[in-house]
Amino acid sequence: MTGIPRQAPCSHDSAGVSGTASEAGRFKKMGVTPGLPDIGVIDTGRIAWLELKRAKGSTTSPAQHYCHQQLRRARSPVYVCKNLDDVEAALKDAGIPVKARVT
Repeated sequence: MTGIPRQAPCSHDSAGVSGTASEAGRFKKMGVTPGLPDIGVIDTGRIAWLELKRAKGSTTSPAQHYCHQQLRRARSPVYVCKNLDDVEAALKDAGIPVKARVT
């Protein structure tokens, strides 16, 4: 995510990337929170959580829905993004400046 300002670190949660049952078991034993959004972007005391989905036919799982609710209750915005325009709009809504645009 090269358009994110340098002072805004971002993180990617690799839990469940391949989605195998054995991998899920390992993450559960490690205490990984199921449903945590894919990317967290932090900027000057704010964080925006981005859940990335395919453009068509992809929805949040029950674990994601629950985790997103908990984050929002803690006043931490969560955005479900299906394309780059959604990502840009989410960051703008969260007050996180975007330095560049990917085309």
